[in-house]
Amino acid sequence: MNISRSFDVSLVKQVFELIKGRAMSNKPQKIRRIFNVLKDSVEKSFSDREILELSNAIIKSQEEASTDVSHRDYQGPVPFYQKDLVEVLEDGGWQLLTHEKTLLAGVYSDF
Repeated sequence: MNISRSFDVSLVKQVFELIKGRAMSNKPQKIRRIFNVLKDSVEKSFSDREILELSNAIIKSQEEASTDVSHRDYQGPVPFYQKDLVEVLEDGGWQLLTHEKTLLAGVYSDF
């Protein structure tokens, strides 16, 4: 679908107000309202199917933008032996020496 035709700024504002509106909580109501706004505002060269697909795409993009998936990639702290060498040595090697001292303290009681 080619949507390169120009839209009125007030139309865009109206659609975004419908998306953010809390009065309509379910997806079909939002799609129906956006469809009605677009149908009344866009050129008659758009078919009803194209306008409906556009309405659905607008709602889908808003849902994807509001979904927080940042927790899915969290692996926890990186073990010392998996850290990048540059990161370990950026303080002059003190982080590495501290780690080695901790390891040796566990092996030798007099250390």
